[in-house]
Amino acid sequence: MIKILCDSITDLPIEIIEKHNVDIVPLTVIFNEKEYLNKVDITNKEFYKMLRESETMPKTSQATYAQFVEFFEKYKDDEILYLAGSSAASGTYQSAILAKGDVDANITIFDTLNLSLGSGLLVIKACEMVEQGLSVDEIVKNLETLRNDALVTFSVDTLEYLKKGG
Repeated sequence: MIKILCDSITDLPIEIIEKHNVDIVPLTVIFNEKEYLNKVDITNKEFYKMLRESETMPKTSQATYAQFVEFFEKYKDDEILYLAGSSAASGTYQSAILAKGDVDANITIFDTLNLSLGSGLLVIKACEMVEQGLSVDEIVKNLETLRNDALVTFSVDTLEYLKKGG
């Protein structure tokens, strides 16, 4: 069986997570010196409420080597396909690479080179390909094509948070 894992950089809605039985490795969100595991200790709704009410910008901390060892061990009897949020934006991908070397399991790590919706869509496509019976190698090949052909754009309601974030 192929088990799809991703990290909370993908920003997948709970309905998709539950529908496809995806497990999420959470990054840490730091708000006013208090740490929250993203999507575990704090919801998106709570995060945005705190963002609006706070004078300071939150920070994030990558998922750790130890977190990945725990997740990889949990699914070591499956074939694991972990889709990482962009390696250019977070050290989370590197934590996964290090953990992969220390866990005796069949683990494939794919760098989506995207954030939020961009990586989330690749996770959804991977789940659909698992349901179609494709192998991990076939899924990765298709994901590479999709990733290379995709262009993700976004807009914002206000420039306030972009300015605060530098």
